[in-house]
Amino acid sequence: MVGIEPSQDTLKWGSLNSQNITFGEAVNMTPDFDAQFDGLFGMAFPSLSSAGLEPPFFTFARQKLLNANQFSFTLGDSGGRLDLGKVP
Repeated sequence: MVGIEPSQDTLKWGSLNSQNITFGEAVNMTPDFDAQFDGLFGMAFPSLSSAGLEPPFFTFARQKLLNANQFSFTLGDSGGRLDLGKVP
């Protein structure tokens, strides 16, 4: 379980730059949430947001920062990537 509070900052992702973006910041985690990661990046529909916040992808789309309102994940044995605004 994770405790989440809204935070606001500038989010830069490659050439994308969104100022004053609101996101959920994990402020505490219970011991059973023992995953090793640097963070979570919400890519779900806004209705699934546990904190009731607009996910960053939807903010990028609303601000017309994307070439297309699409994203894709590429996963492989040696790593993966996330493309925003295009599908390779």
